[in-house]
Amino acid sequence: MTHYDAPQPPARPRRGARIALSTALAAALLALLPGAAAATGLLLPTQEALPPLAIKSHRVQIDVTDQAALTRIEQVFVNHTDQQLEATFYFPVPQGATVSDFSLWINGNKTPGAVLEKDKARAIYERIVQRVRDPGLIEYMDGAIFQARIFPIPPRGEQKLEISYASILEQVGPLRRMVYPLKTGRTAARLMDDFTIVVNIDSKAPLAAIYSPTHRVDVHRKSNQKAVVGVEQTAADLEEDFMLYIGTSDDDVGLSLMTYDPDGAGGKDGTFLMVLTPRMSFDESKIPDKAVTFVIDTSGSMAGEKIDQARKALAGCLKLLRPTDRFNILAFSTSVRRLFDAPQIADANHVKEGLDFAAQLESAGGTAIDDAMTEALKANTPAGMPHSVIFMTDGRPTVGAIDPAEILAHARANNTRKARVFTVGLGYDVNPILLDATAREHHGYSDYVRPREDIQIKVTALYNKIAYPVMTNLSINYNTHRVHDVYPRRLPDLFRGGQIVVLGRYTGELPPNIALSGTLNDQPMTINFTELQPSPQDAARATAHDFIPKLWATRKVGYLLDEIRDKGELKELKDEVILLATTYGLVTPYTSFLAVDDSEFEEDARPDDIRQRHLPEISEGGSYNFDGDNLVEGHLRRDSRNYWARGQQEAALKDISKLQADQGKGSVDVSIATNNLKNVQSNDEANNNRTRFIEGRLFVFEDGTWNEVGADKKKSRKVKYLSKEYFDIVEARPDLKRRMSVGDKVLLDMGAESLSVE
Repeated sequence: MTHYDAPQPPARPRRGARIALSTALAAALLALLPGAAAATGLLLPTQEALPPLAIKSHRVQIDVTDQAALTRIEQVFVNHTDQQLEATFYFPVPQGATVSDFSLWINGNKTPGAVLEKDKARAIYERIVQRVRDPGLIEYMDGAIFQARIFPIPPRGEQKLEISYASILEQVGPLRRMVYPLKTGRTAARLMDDFTIVVNIDSKAPLAAIYSPTHRVDVHRKSNQKAVVGVEQTAADLEEDFMLYIGTSDDDVGLSLMTYDPDGAGGKDGTFLMVLTPRMSFDESKIPDKAVTFVIDTSGSMAGEKIDQARKALAGCLKLLRPTDRFNILAFSTSVRRLFDAPQIADANHVKEGLDFAAQLESAGGTAIDDAMTEALKANTPAGMPHSVIFMTDGRPTVGAIDPAEILAHARANNTRKARVFTVGLGYDVNPILLDATAREHHGYSDYVRPREDIQIKVTALYNKIAYPVMTNLSINYNTHRVHDVYPRRLPDLFRGGQIVVLGRYTGELPPNIALSGTLNDQPMTINFTELQPSPQDAARATAHDFIPKLWATRKVGYLLDEIRDKGELKELKDEVILLATTYGLVTPYTSFLAVDDSEFEEDARPDDIRQRHLPEISEGGSYNFDGDNLVEGHLRRDSRNYWARGQQEAALKDISKLQADQGKGSVDVSIATNNLKNVQSNDEANNNRTRFIEGRLFVFEDGTWNEVGADKKKSRKVKYLSKEYFDIVEARPDLKRRMSVGDKVLLDMGAESLSVE
C-alpha cells in the first residue's frame, strides 16, 4: 500500500533425414524449479570419442503475459568434422513447463517431442556428465529430459534446432521471477557466435521493477504495461542461469524489495535490494521542465576527430530537448564563449541557433576548466527548475585556477541552485580524480570515452538517461536505526524510463513501512510504502536471493576505494576493503586471486585462449596472445570479449600505484573500474574468474581445485569424481548440487568434516 503526504499534482522430413524420438512419458507440469523458462540443449555425436557439437548461436524469445511465459529457443550447432554424423539432442526440461506444448523443429518440420521422466532421466544425465566431464550438468539431474536422435548432420555443416513451450512464472513475494537455466559448464555450452535473449513483457498491471541480478540487460519500456528486455553477447560462455524479476505497481513510483537473511532475525545481518521505478506513462504535466547547460572543451587537443564527434553529440542532444525545456551551450578553451546570456527555451529558433553554434566549433587554445564550470553553475535558471550540466573535456586545467581543490571549492560556492553535474572525460589526458569528485559532489556521475570510442554514442546515451526527471533530491526514511551501509550513499534523481537499485544491510528485521521523499515540480513530496513484503525465507527459497550480499559488498568496496582516492590510504579503509574482498571473493588493489586457466574447464583448450596471472593492458579488438604470463603477438579471440571487459576492470584495480594517480591511462581505468563497482547491478559485472560465491560460501581456485573457504583437506572424505558414490551423494544431498557443480575438483566444508571431490 502507498500513501502520499503531499498533493499529487508443417510437412514430412526431407529425404535422407531420420529422427528417432525417445519413449514418451509426458507430464502436464513438472514442478521442481518453478519459473524456469528454458535451458541449453546439447547435441552429442553417437561416436563417444567425439565431444559435444559446438553451439554457433543460441537465440531465445520469451513472451511474458502476466504470469504466463511462452518460450521459443533456436540453437545452431556446427559439425567440425569431415564426416557425416549421427547425434542425439538432449534438452533439460524446465520444471514447471507445460510439456503438452513442447515441440521440436528439424529441417523446417515440426516434430512432436517426448520427455523422459525423472528416474530414466537421471541415468541419462549420469552418462552425459561422465562423457563430457562437465559438473555443471548435475544441477539438472533431478528433472526430466527431452531426447531426440538426429541424422544426418553433414560434414562441416550446421544443424538448426527450434523448441517452444509454455511455463508459469514463480511468484516470490510481490515479484514474479523467471529463471532461464543456462549453466551447463564451459565445455558443453561454449558459444562460437552469438547469444541473444529477448523478453517481451505484457502486463495488465503497470510495470514497476524489471531487474536481472545475473546479466547486464537493456530494458526498453514501451508503455506502462509493455516492455522489452534484451541480452546480447558475442561468443559468450554460458556460465550462469539468466534470472529476471518483474514487479508491478499502481503507484506513481513503485518500490520492489528483496532480502537475503538465511539466519533470520536472530542471526547475522541481513542484506536487502530495493528497486525504485517511476511509471512510464507518468503524467506529462507532472514531469518538470528542465534546463541543460552543455559545456564543451574546444582546446587545441580536441582537434580532429574528437571535435567532430563532440559537434555531432551536441547536435544530437539538442534535437532531443522538449520545446518547454531550456538550454545553453558554453565552449571553452583559453576563455569561455556562451551561446546565450542565460538558458533559453528550446523552441525551433533557439535550437537552430544551437545547431549553428555547434557546427562552427573549432579547437584552439588552453583549458580553462575552472572558468567554464563556474560559468555553467552560475546560470540564471528559473527557481526550482532542475538544472543539469553536461561537462565534456579532454584535458587537465591549464588556464586560471589549476589546483583541483580550488576548482572544487569554486564549484561548491557557485552551485547555489543545486545543479546536477555530469562529467565526460575524453581520452587519457584528463584528471579523473577531479572529474569524479566534481560529479559526485553535485549529484551526478562521471563517464569516460577511451580512444577509438565514439563520443557521440556516450554523450547521447547520457542525455537520454536524464531527459525526463520525475523526482529529485531523493531520500529514504527506513523508520528504524537498524538499516545501515546503504549504497548509493546519496540517491540519484529518478528519471522516467529508468530505475534506481539500492543495496543495504539491516539488523533484526526490516520494518514494513518505508518513506520516499523528494521534490516534484518544485514541490516536496513524500510517498509512504506500507505493508512491504520481504522475500519469503522458507528453506526452499532461503538461497533464492543469495546474489544480494556479493552485489552489496562490491558496491561498498567501490565507495571505500573512492574514499582512499580522496583521503589517502588510511589503515581502517584499507582493512575494510581487504575484509570485504576476502569474504566475497572480490578483486581489489589489496587482494589478488590466481587466474583460472581455461584448460581447467576445457580439455581441448586452444593455444590462443587467454590464460594469465597478471592481466596486461590490452585493447579490445586488438591482436594479442598470451604465452604463459606474457603478452605476445597473436589473436585475441572474439569469445574473449566479455573476459576482456572484466579483465580490464581487474587489471585497473590490481595496480595500487594507479589508485591515487590523477592522470594517464591507468588513472582513467581506475575511475571506470571504481564507478563500475559503485553501480554494479548484476553478477556478470561483479564476478571474476578466480572465485565463486555460491549460497553465501566463497570458493577460491587453487592448484586445480575449487576450495570452499573453511574446508580442511586434512579432515576430508575423499570421493572420486563421476564415481557411483559421487552420484549417490548428488541424489542424497540435493542441497550440495550448486556447490558441487562449480568444478570437477572441489573441496567442500561439510561442518564436522570436509568433502573432497578428486
